[in-house]
Amino acid sequence: GATITARTGFFNVGAITPALQVERDGPSDDGRFISLISNAGSSAGYTPTLLIGKSRGTTYGSNGLVADDDELGAVSFQGSDGTHMVESARIVVAVDGPTDADKMPGSISFQTTPVNAAAPTERMLITSSGYVHINRTANLFTSQFVVESDASSVNPMTVSNTNTNVASDYA
Repeated sequence: GATITARTGFFNVGAITPALQVERDGPSDDGRFISLISNAGSSAGYTPTLLIGKSRGTTYGSNGLVADDDELGAVSFQGSDGTHMVESARIVVAVDGPTDADKMPGSISFQTTPVNAAAPTERMLITSSGYVHINRTANLFTSQFVVESDASSVNPMTVSNTNTNVASDYA
């Protein structure tokens, strides 16, 4: 087999080298996929699961209590700019409220990188209370679903149905 050097240069910096890397060259489908499959005769407890976690502990196996706003994990989507891997989008899960024994409120943030920008910006947030905020500029959680826009030429939200066979219902 070939000797493979670990890839560095993630997040447009050279200092990050992931502990586990799967990389394949050529047009083969091998190496582009990672699968988790469960073959069980029951649905309870046999869901294939990728575990991502954080502790504020400082040693292996410790369980230091995390706090409100701690990021618990992220999925980062990166592409090469010809020199480094640069982040295009990410999904981040964070603690969203007070933590305690068996209590871990969480939020999910969906982020994309705008044209001519170097880093992702939050586009949608789902809070532990079930609030959904799109293009959030402040913590304005006065409604369950909020769509913000700071552009004068863009409607913050449009709901449309072009199917003439469906009756409209305005509540």
